[in-house]
Amino acid sequence: MPYRYPSEPLAVMLAGGMLRAAILFTLTLLFAVTVLGIGAVRANTPHGSPSLAKSLTCMPPVTGIASSRDGERARSKATYAWLARVENRYGRDFVDVNLTRDASWHCGAATGNEVTCRVAAQPCRLVM
Repeated sequence: MPYRYPSEPLAVMLAGGMLRAAILFTLTLLFAVTVLGIGAVRANTPHGSPSLAKSLTCMPPVTGIASSRDGERARSKATYAWLARVENRYGRDFVDVNLTRDASWHCGAATGNEVTCRVAAQPCRLVM
Protein backbone atom coordinates (compact mmCIF):
# COMPACT_ATOMS: atom_id res chain seq x y z
CA MET A 1 0.00 0.00 0.00
CA PRO A 2 1.49 3.39 -0.97
CA TYR A 3 2.28 5.90 1.71
CA ARG A 4 -0.48 8.47 2.23
CA TYR A 5 0.19 11.93 3.59
CA PRO A 6 -1.87 12.98 6.63
CA SER A 7 -3.54 15.71 4.55
CA GLU A 8 -5.05 13.17 2.16
CA PRO A 9 -7.84 13.16 1.33
CA LEU A 10 -8.45 16.87 1.43
CA ALA A 11 -11.80 18.06 2.70
CA VAL A 12 -12.60 19.53 -0.72
CA MET A 13 -12.13 16.14 -2.33
CA LEU A 14 -14.50 14.54 0.17
CA ALA A 15 -17.26 17.01 -0.67
CA GLY A 16 -19.87 16.18 -3.27
CA GLY A 17 -19.68 17.59 -6.78
CA MET A 18 -22.00 20.55 -6.23
CA LEU A 19 -20.49 21.42 -2.85
CA ARG A 20 -16.98 21.19 -4.30
CA ALA A 21 -17.95 23.52 -7.15
CA ALA A 22 -19.53 25.96 -4.67
CA ILE A 23 -16.40 25.95 -2.48
CA LEU A 24 -14.08 26.55 -5.43
CA PHE A 25 -16.38 29.27 -6.84
CA THR A 26 -16.46 31.03 -3.46
CA LEU A 27 -12.68 30.85 -3.10
CA THR A 28 -12.22 32.24 -6.62
CA LEU A 29 -14.55 35.16 -5.95
CA LEU A 30 -12.92 35.82 -2.58
CA PHE A 31 -9.54 35.95 -4.33
CA ALA A 32 -10.94 38.39 -6.92
CA VAL A 33 -12.33 40.66 -4.19
CA THR A 34 -9.01 40.60 -2.36
CA VAL A 35 -7.02 41.43 -5.48
CA LEU A 36 -9.43 44.21 -6.44
CA GLY A 37 -9.17 45.70 -2.95
CA ILE A 38 -5.38 45.53 -2.94
CA GLY A 39 -5.32 47.10 -6.41
CA ALA A 40 -7.57 49.93 -5.29
CA VAL A 41 -5.35 50.64 -2.29
CA ARG A 42 -2.23 50.65 -4.46
CA ALA A 43 -3.82 52.84 -7.12
CA ASN A 44 -5.05 55.36 -4.55
CA THR A 45 -1.68 55.50 -2.79
CA PRO A 46 0.60 58.25 -4.12
CA HIS A 47 3.44 56.78 -6.13
CA GLY A 48 6.90 58.23 -6.16
CA SER A 49 6.93 58.39 -9.95
CA PRO A 50 4.84 61.07 -11.63
CA SER A 51 5.46 59.29 -14.94
CA LEU A 52 3.14 56.48 -13.80
CA ALA A 53 0.20 58.89 -13.73
CA LYS A 54 1.08 60.02 -17.24
CA SER A 55 1.18 56.40 -18.41
CA LEU A 56 -2.32 55.57 -17.15
CA THR A 57 -5.39 55.78 -19.32
CA CYS A 58 -8.55 55.67 -17.21
CA MET A 59 -12.15 55.29 -18.24
CA PRO A 60 -15.29 56.53 -16.47
CA PRO A 61 -16.32 54.57 -13.37
CA VAL A 62 -18.16 51.28 -13.86
CA THR A 63 -20.55 49.70 -11.36
CA GLY A 64 -21.43 46.12 -10.62
CA ILE A 65 -24.53 45.20 -8.61
CA ALA A 66 -25.56 41.83 -7.18
CA SER A 67 -27.76 40.37 -4.46
CA SER A 68 -27.52 37.30 -2.28
CA ARG A 69 -28.64 36.06 1.11
CA ASP A 70 -25.03 36.18 2.31
CA GLY A 71 -23.31 39.58 2.42
CA GLU A 72 -19.88 38.28 1.42
CA ARG A 73 -21.34 36.36 -1.51
CA ALA A 74 -23.25 39.47 -2.64
CA ARG A 75 -20.02 41.47 -2.49
CA SER A 76 -18.14 38.81 -4.47
CA LYS A 77 -20.89 38.60 -7.07
CA ALA A 78 -20.92 42.40 -7.43
CA THR A 79 -17.15 42.39 -7.98
CA TYR A 80 -17.49 39.70 -10.62
CA ALA A 81 -20.24 41.76 -12.30
CA TRP A 82 -17.88 44.77 -12.28
CA LEU A 83 -15.09 42.74 -13.90
CA ALA A 84 -17.46 41.44 -16.60
CA ARG A 85 -18.82 44.92 -17.36
CA VAL A 86 -15.34 46.43 -17.64
CA GLU A 87 -14.24 43.71 -20.04
CA ASN A 88 -17.38 44.09 -22.15
CA ARG A 89 -17.17 47.90 -22.33
CA TYR A 90 -13.46 48.60 -22.56
CA GLY A 91 -11.73 45.31 -23.29
CA ARG A 92 -9.47 43.01 -21.36
CA ASP A 93 -6.69 45.63 -21.06
CA PHE A 94 -8.76 47.55 -18.48
CA VAL A 95 -9.43 44.54 -16.20
CA ASP A 96 -6.11 44.97 -14.38
CA VAL A 97 -7.29 45.38 -10.80
CA ASN A 98 -3.92 46.77 -9.73
CA LEU A 99 -4.71 49.91 -11.71
CA THR A 100 -8.25 50.69 -10.54
CA ARG A 101 -9.04 54.10 -9.09
CA ASP A 102 -11.56 55.10 -6.44
CA ALA A 103 -12.93 51.61 -5.72
CA SER A 104 -15.84 51.46 -3.28
CA TRP A 105 -18.37 48.91 -2.07
CA HIS A 106 -21.78 49.68 -0.65
CA CYS A 107 -23.91 46.87 0.75
CA GLY A 108 -27.34 47.06 2.30
CA ALA A 109 -30.47 45.09 2.97
CA ALA A 110 -32.72 44.52 -0.02
CA THR A 111 -36.18 42.98 -0.14
CA GLY A 112 -36.72 40.06 2.20
CA ASN A 113 -33.57 38.72 3.76
CA GLU A 114 -31.26 39.45 0.81
CA VAL A 115 -28.27 41.78 0.76
CA THR A 116 -27.52 43.91 -2.29
CA CYS A 117 -23.98 45.12 -2.93
CA ARG A 118 -22.76 47.73 -5.37
CA VAL A 119 -19.11 48.03 -6.36
CA ALA A 120 -17.87 51.06 -8.28
CA ALA A 121 -14.37 51.71 -9.57
CA GLN A 122 -12.64 53.51 -12.37
CA PRO A 123 -10.83 51.02 -14.65
CA CYS A 124 -7.40 52.06 -15.93
CA ARG A 125 -4.73 50.58 -18.14
CA LEU A 126 -1.04 51.20 -18.44
CA VAL A 127 0.03 52.74 -21.75
CA MET A 128 3.65 52.23 -22.65
